[in-house]
Amino acid sequence: MTFLLRISALLTVSALVLVTAACGSTEQQLCEVHEADDGTSTMECPDGSSMTIDDGQDGDSCTVEDNGDGTSTISCEDGTEVTVADGEDGDDGQDGDDGQDGDDGTSCTVTDNDDGTTTISCDDGTDATVKDGDDAEPCTVTDNTDGSHTLSCPDGTETTFFDGEDGTSCTVTDNDDDSYTLSCDDGTSVTFSDGEDGDDAEGCTLTDNGDDTATLTCADGTSATFDISEFDDSVTIELAWENDNWPGEPTSGPDLDLYYCNSSADQFESATSSTGDDCIHWQNSSADWDLGDGSQEVTLDIDSLNPDDPEIITHDQFSTGQTHIGVHVFNTNGYSDTDATLSIEVGGHLAAQTSEVFNNAEEFWYVGSLNWPYATSTSFEAGPDCDDVSGADCTTDALFDGFPVDLVTN
Repeated sequence: MTFLLRISALLTVSALVLVTAACGSTEQQLCEVHEADDGTSTMECPDGSSMTIDDGQDGDSCTVEDNGDGTSTISCEDGTEVTVADGEDGDDGQDGDDGQDGDDGTSCTVTDNDDGTTTISCDDGTDATVKDGDDAEPCTVTDNTDGSHTLSCPDGTETTFFDGEDGTSCTVTDNDDDSYTLSCDDGTSVTFSDGEDGDDAEGCTLTDNGDDTATLTCADGTSATFDISEFDDSVTIELAWENDNWPGEPTSGPDLDLYYCNSSADQFESATSSTGDDCIHWQNSSADWDLGDGSQEVTLDIDSLNPDDPEIITHDQFSTGQTHIGVHVFNTNGYSDTDATLSIEVGGHLAAQTSEVFNNAEEFWYVGSLNWPYATSTSFEAGPDCDDVSGADCTTDALFDGFPVDLVTN
């Protein structure tokens, strides 16, 4: 090919020059080549000889194309070409020796710097400091001053909502004709009347016929007569009390006294100053009362000085009239908050029970009254509170401050 021939010729000339220059001296001397701008080159040697040569013509260009079938074609501009096949793969070389194990990895620790950053430090001396992420921002509510509010969040979302309407106020007016009108601010109203009173309960009376019979007569005209000869009309009145702070005997605890009087007594009086048999208490423990139906025995069966045992009074016969029950604090012996319970049994059955708390000596509790002929639960009437009695001295709303206390009679 032309470009190959040109190169070969140039190399031949250069070799001749070098040989010629070498023959003129016992020591090898190098020549220099200078390229001129006119397409020539001049070779100058140390011995003063020189040679100028022209550049050869440009050789033809060639291209290589992969045929995709394991062959490639080399094509040159002078029209020549040649196709060559890929060579066969050579045999695999032998495996190389295993490389040495790498060094162990570096251990690292994490430290919180308490300033919003954290440092990762490794044994190889490297470290890196990272910042904590930002806290999420809360949403805010804005009053739009037009009856609405807007909820806005940092992510750009928001919603607006309106205040609810106020509820309607209503008033009730008594029309003074057994009717009432409910009127509301929204203009609505409604009028309603009192309900009708229920029928009065029909009362009944019990009459002792004096022949061991009694007749029950009611307002509707009905009546019934029955045998009372075996009727158990005995009454037991029991006063029990306790105090959580009292350690027990032989220490003296709070001392309460039971009083039981008929209406002839007019008032409760201190046992140390009362006279006659109209009241039963620790100074007058038994009496025969004639309340208009013969003699009845009334007895203080137990007089107790401490909370261990109750005081008990019994009234053993059928009677007429009204009797009264009271409790007096003889001595607290330094103990307050004494809980007292009074129970009334008729014929062995509990008819009434009530309670009170005492804190001071001389306090008196007007428990109530029994209305005969039958002391049943319906015939027990609670006594007046002290603050309901005009001119009375009181320690509490219910308790009187000592004697005397007037009886309330029917």
